[in-house]
Amino acid sequence: MRAEPSTLEFFVRRLVRGHTAQRRFADEELNKMSKVQRLLVARIGVSDTDEDVRNQAALLLADCGTQDDAFRVRALAKDRSWVVRSTVAWAVYTTLGKRGKSILLKLLDDSHHIVRRNAAVTLGDLGFADLIPTLEQKLRVERRDQARAGLLWALVTLGERQYFESLIGIHRSRMNNADMFLWTNMSRLINDPPLTGEELSTIRNAIDEARTGEADSVALRAIDSFESDLNERYGPTPAT
Repeated sequence: MRAEPSTLEFFVRRLVRGHTAQRRFADEELNKMSKVQRLLVARIGVSDTDEDVRNQAALLLADCGTQDDAFRVRALAKDRSWVVRSTVAWAVYTTLGKRGKSILLKLLDDSHHIVRRNAAVTLGDLGFADLIPTLEQKLRVERRDQARAGLLWALVTLGERQYFESLIGIHRSRMNNADMFLWTNMSRLINDPPLTGEELSTIRNAIDEARTGEADSVALRAIDSFESDLNERYGPTPAT
């Protein structure tokens, strides 16, 4: 049964603004919805006055948006909230693909480093090899670790493997909730192309350092999950 718009408006507000029990219930209900219903939630949420609702809408578009939502993504890319703009970078991949290049280039110059990071990652994931010189130029002047991580990620994804150790190095020196991007996404980089022996050693050393450093429980869970994928692909660390 298709949910009425008024019901969806109430639902999306409860999802992001309700107390804990309401949010948990709403999130569970969201997962039960069909793609059509989730899109209805997103299309209602994009024009909401609350930035949390707009961000939830952008997340849904990133998950199940279509080409018909391209104009919504273009509008959200200009949102006054950096949180929304950072999520839009993921939605560009789903709804516009390579046609979203100009949007991502603008987001790459955004005032907020998380937006710049996500834009760079998406440019890499979309395979824009022609932008390697641009990404390298941005890397030379970028000072924020999160944005640098995104630029390095894009360059490595585009085949510039000489940046691999630098990418790992950022996350060796800063292990906290704000720097979980690489550890929660690293599994995407370990298969194609396969890691060299030197790259595998670099990653294993980084894991060891993270575990003996200041990594919190969130970081450790992300690292454990990634190490499990790594061991499945390359085997466990040889005993010494």
